[in-house]
Amino acid sequence: MAADPVRAAIFKRLDTDATLTALLSGPHEIHEEKAPAGTEPPYIIFQRQAGTEQWVFGQGNERAIWLVRGVCRGGPSTKAEEIDQRCRELLHRTKLAVPGGNLTILRESPVSYGDDADGEHWFYRGGLYRVFTP
Repeated sequence: MAADPVRAAIFKRLDTDATLTALLSGPHEIHEEKAPAGTEPPYIIFQRQAGTEQWVFGQGNERAIWLVRGVCRGGPSTKAEEIDQRCRELLHRTKLAVPGGNLTILRESPVSYGDDADGEHWFYRGGLYRVFTP
């Protein structure tokens, strides 16, 4: 099965930015859906949330929503907020090449929440991005 070109384009855009990767606990701490057990924050999780397919005379395109969020734990949420800000700079109002054309990404809304695990507070800061595919 071929890799999802949207997922690959978002990952590449984030993973190749030195400013963003410098904010993470390691050079490639960008994960789809969830981080592997034992991954040290701060890191990024991104995942597809929903989508709508549109068909016009046989040509299909999609408007999907992707969640991209920074994760940190313990003290202030600053690291997750910095990651979110850089992701916004990289993704909002961006066109990325995919097979068949370019996709366009627009940030729709911020996401901010936290939870407690293993005796520490975890912070999640990010955004929902509408992705328009060719």
